[in-house]
Amino acid sequence: MGKTTFDVLDNGIYRAYWRSHNTEEIQAYAEWFSDAYSQLSSGSTIRVLHDYREINAPPFNRLKEAMKNLKLKDDITLRVAHISDDFVYQLIMQNATLVAGMNANRKFFKSSEEAKAIEWLLET
Repeated sequence: MGKTTFDVLDNGIYRAYWRSHNTEEIQAYAEWFSDAYSQLSSGSTIRVLHDYREINAPPFNRLKEAMKNLKLKDDITLRVAHISDDFVYQLIMQNATLVAGMNANRKFFKSSEEAKAIEWLLET
């Protein structure tokens, strides 16, 4: 199992390619995302692609804890695409983010639908 990578694609999409979800990598994601988010200007949209093809998603409670200091801004649009074949994960993520008040335009795609996920993220 490799290390999780975080990068920005040529089209401006922020991608987290999850290969592990140990504490250090969850914290690295939180710092990476928070840094990117804090640099956005009012009226911006941030597009994030979470790729879980190699490993299940990290536990939501650990991600939430790592990101507890992030202050979401009402004037920033958050679009998130998740690539995962785990239907149960989709249900958990939808419910957990609703309860946590993490409003985002979120959609789930199967492992074979990366191109569709990117296309959706780039829609305005």
